[in-house]
Amino acid sequence: MRLRPTLVLALVGSLAVAATTQRADASRDCARPLPGLGCGEWTFYGAIGDARTRDAGWTPSFGLGAELAWVVGRYHGFPSGAYHGAHGDAEVGVGAWGAASTRGERGLVEGGLKVHDGGGWHASWGTFDLRVGAGYARFGEGRAGHGVATLAYGVRSALFRYDDYRTRDALRGKTDVARVFATYRRALDGSSASEIVLGLELSPTFFFEPTTWWRVGGGPPM
Repeated sequence: MRLRPTLVLALVGSLAVAATTQRADASRDCARPLPGLGCGEWTFYGAIGDARTRDAGWTPSFGLGAELAWVVGRYHGFPSGAYHGAHGDAEVGVGAWGAASTRGERGLVEGGLKVHDGGGWHASWGTFDLRVGAGYARFGEGRAGHGVATLAYGVRSALFRYDDYRTRDALRGKTDVARVFATYRRALDGSSASEIVLGLELSPTFFFEPTTWWRVGGGPPM
């Protein structure tokens, strides 16, 4: 069967309109929609944990970090809740991050790229984060560049997504996180210096009003 040119053009036009409408619907809650990048979100957090190296025991670790990410994909299912329609959509975000921390007398700065997977309306099963990058740190008595990878799991809450807070929130696009993390760092100077860090990352505003069990669980502040 041969398709007429007018039919082909009509089909292509319909698909283009559908794609544009879907993108507009997906971007209506965006704080910083960028062409082809989706919704812009940012967050900052404090980190506390324990760091362990080969030549030392566990050392308290304290740090600060920030992220900027855009939602680039949506799909229906895990880790979103089992809801109908868009409320059951999960989303994938990508972006950049930076952090600074100290482990005893040893400090570091680092940054890189990140990806997260979580629910858009209610992440019933939490949000998964993966960060990779590089930095500069003190290992033992020396200093060196290092590579770093972090896996985190917890709650990511964005009040501006919900109708009651979309226009009231003066810091549109800000998200709050509460998550556990595991980090691995390795020096890039040819030595075998490395460390692991286990701990908690928490946005200072996570428990600001409105604080409800639904929000703490990754959902709307009912």
